[in-house]
Formats: sequence, structure tokens, C-alpha cells
Amino acid sequence: MSLSFVSTQSAHRGSHWLGTSWIMLTDIVGTSVLTFAGVARQLGWVWTILFIVCLAPVSIYSALLMSRTGSTLAKLPGGKRPESMGEAARLTLGGDKAAAATYLAVYGFGYLGQSSYILVLGQCLQGVFFQSELCLPTATAIACLLCLPIAVSVRHLSDSVVLCFINLFLIVAVLAIVMAKMYFEGRPSNVHTFAFAEDLTFWSAFGAASNIVYSYTGHWLYFELMADMQTPEHFPLVFLINAPLQVFLYLLVACWGYHFAGDKAEGYFLDNLPDGEPYRWASILLFLHVAIAFLVKNVVISRALHMRLSPSRVDVGFREPGGIRAQAEFAACVVFVFITGTLIANSIPFFSDLLALIGSLLSGPISFLLPIAGVLSVYERSGTCGYMWYVRV
Repeated sequence: MSLSFVSTQSAHRGSHWLGTSWIMLTDIVGTSVLTFAGVARQLGWVWTILFIVCLAPVSIYSALLMSRTGSTLAKLPGGKRPESMGEAARLTLGGDKAAAATYLAVYGFGYLGQSSYILVLGQCLQGVFFQSELCLPTATAIACLLCLPIAVSVRHLSDSVVLCFINLFLIVAVLAIVMAKMYFEGRPSNVHTFAFAEDLTFWSAFGAASNIVYSYTGHWLYFELMADMQTPEHFPLVFLINAPLQVFLYLLVACWGYHFAGDKAEGYFLDNLPDGEPYRWASILLFLHVAIAFLVKNVVISRALHMRLSPSRVDVGFREPGGIRAQAEFAACVVFVFITGTLIANSIPFFSDLLALIGSLLSGPISFLLPIAGVLSVYERSGTCGYMWYVRV
């Protein structure tokens, strides 16, 4: 599938399930994996491995429930497949009030997540130019300007498939640079590892476990992904690739980082590198990776905003009547998200801690509880046998 930067309704055909897999990997194998060495330092070997392995099937099962919800709603008399989690809430959980609350939680959380990506992009640029002492507000502004041309052009998730395919290799390259540097330097004699971290407390365990939970919670955009597929019923097939690759990379980074850095491991994987060329190149590759992940989520956020402002033109292609205006409206939404996200990320001193708290409160319910509530509601409406329902899922 070729990458198109000018989206037209006539040319838009949706993505194959394999393309959807690459898009999902951009989100789920993202910056959260870079925290896993620090997570292992806080938890120790046993809890780290247990959380990573055991949360994977929970995440997959809730995603399959979302797929089943969409398929069943489409088969009901007069029914249709939801194109967002808010629309799914409207169809399953009680109309406009449920939809409004879900939209606020899901897209509010996604919007704040975009602001955190802007911060990470700025930090990556600081790493690239570590000798110039570039300040963070300036770095984030430059990062947004670099991302803006592509962001205003890509209006469908399926338009980003090639970028997402490349993106997986970018994060693998970042991890390889850091891991190779740690390997060749060897494990320091003063490094210690533990089955259970010696200073483990309830709150430290909760915080570390929240990072792992967050890394499995990409469900907020799954309905958008299904809606953008050629055959939405094939959505479960993406986990044939995603699930083993995700668990493997998570375990590899956590165990490798903890083995070589142990109780001295930094919370941010690149902080285990000293200033120098490996750090610079890792920062360059990480910037490209985060930029692509940022742009993919921007499609969902900006499209949702465009839908609220001008629903009649959200799917109008550039070369169709009214297409230039539709493209300009989408570009305005993108610029709004970029500017406000940058201001929020730089104006709140404790923004990262605030986002971690909000993520701990919202990511679990959005990704695990809402899919269960939705599928139970559809079960009642369809009259499907409960036992057969769960066997089929």
C-alpha cells in the first residue's frame, strides 16, 4: 500500500488487517517501552515479568470484545458499526449522555497524551543538540513546526501505513543502540538485581505497574482503526503479529535494562547513555519514531474535532467539490491541537506527573471496563446466549 499525503474520498479504500497491525504497533510499542528498565528497578524480576506477561491476554481479550461489539451492532436491524468509542457508548450504554461522557474521557485523555508526545519530541531534540543547551519550550516549538506539514496532510489512518511500518524499525533501532552500548560497557560491579525490589512499597509498585498497564491501553482508537479497515471483521487477526512482538519487546527491554543497570537503572531508557554520538543518534531515531506515533494519533484527535465542527465535510476529499475548504478546516484543527498542546505541556511544571495520575485513573477503565460494558449491553439487545457469546469471542 502506498503512502498518500493528499487524501481523497474516491481514492480512500481503507487498510488491510496487516496495515492496521503496523498502525497499532506504532502506538503500543511506543515510548512507554523506554520506561521498562526503571519499572524493573522498582519491582524486581518477578513482578515485572508477571505483570508484562499476564496483562497481555487481558488487553487482547478486551480488544476482541470491542471487535465483537462492532460486528454485532452492524448485524442488528437498522444497526451500524461504530466509528469511535464515543459512538459505541451512544449505541450501547444509554444515548447522548453516555456518548458525551465517553468522548470527554477518551479524547480528553488522548489530547493530553498528544501534549506529552510534544514534550518527548522536545526532549529528543535536546538530545540531538545536547552541546547547544537548547531550552525545552524552543525545542517543542521546533518539533511541532517539523511535524506540521505531514500532520495537515494525512486525514485517514490508512494513509499512514507505510510510515507506521517504518516506525517499528525506528524504535527497534533506538533500543538496539542503547542495549548494544550497555552490553559493550558491561555490567558494573556495584549493580545489583533482586527477585523482589528491596525498597518495594505499595505506592512504588502501583506507580510501576501503572506504566505497564498504560503500555497495553491503546483501545481508545481501536474503533477508528476498525472503521478504517477494508474488512473490519479481520481486526482480531492483527494480534497474530502484535501480541507476541509486543510481549517480546517489553520483556527484552525490561530484562536487558535491569540486568545491566539493576538498581541503578534510569526511568528513561536513553538516560542510561552518556552524552556522545550514540546518545545523539538514539535521540534522532527516537524523535522520528515519536513524531510518527504523534502524527498517527493526531489523525484521530484532529478528525474528531473536525467532525464536531463540520460533520458534512469531514470525509470530503481534496479534489472533490468543497475539498479545499475541508482540507483547510482539518489543517486549522491540527494547528489548534499543536498550539494548545505545546502551551499546556510547557506551562504546567508538573505536567508529566499530572498525566501519569490521569492515565492511572482513566486508561484502565477506558481500555478494559468500557469494552466489557459495551459487549454486555449488546448481548442484552441481541438476545445471544451468554455462554455461546463468550465461546465465540
